[in-house]
Order: sequence, then structure tokens, then C-alpha cells
Amino acid sequence: MKRINGHVTWEVRFGGRFLEGIRSGAKRQTIRRGECVEAGDALRLCGPAGGTLMEVNAAEAEGILIRACEADDGSGGSVRTVFVRLGGKVLDEKGADAPARADGFGGVADMMAFMEDNELFMHGILDGQVIRW
Repeated sequence: MKRINGHVTWEVRFGGRFLEGIRSGAKRQTIRRGECVEAGDALRLCGPAGGTLMEVNAAEAEGILIRACEADDGSGGSVRTVFVRLGGKVLDEKGADAPARADGFGGVADMMAFMEDNELFMHGILDGQVIRW
């Protein structure tokens, strides 16, 4: 966190797969662990090496809880289920596709794979916020 003229500015880094969406304006949100950003906070959107792409203000920050579970399917395999609560509303897997797509993923399955590959879950849970600008 950096304070500039009394305002909070958050540096938010993105991997290469998201840069074009940010530059074009197609990606206008991010899902992050923790709940520290508030509407009106300044966001410095940066690439993976730290170069600033743009500076924007957070329009909204909404709580999100994502939980990934695997269960025995009864035939020796496993079935993955996803629980998503956004802003207090529980979403089914189809409903969770919309915020995942807005975040630059192909859907909730793509988002879950990314989060697992990048170790964003703690014990199968991401408790954080959707930050929109």
C-alpha cells in the first residue's frame, strides 16, 4: 500500500494472459484474496514486470468466497464441485461463469484451474473480493 496525497493507492499486478484485456478495456475487474480495497481507492494496474499499464479508481469491491471440493463419484473416480458466494449470494456453477468470464477466464472451470496452478487457494478456499474499475 502506498499513500499519495492522503489517498490509498494499490499496485495490482497481472500476468501476461490478462494484459490485452486490460489495455482494451474488456477486463475491468480482478478477483483477489483478502478484503482491503474500497470503492474510490486508486489502483495502479501493472504487468508482470511491474510496468504501469494504467491507473484507475476502484468503482466497487464486493466480497467473494470460492471453495473447490472433490468427492468420490462412487465408481473409483472423483467429481469436482465449486461453491461460489458473491456479495452474499450463492451462485451455482453456471452462475459463477459470468464473474469468471468478466475476469478474463473462459468460465469457472478455467478460473479454478488458473487459481490451482498459481496456488491461490488456501486449503481449497479463496476468501477475497472482486474489485471492479
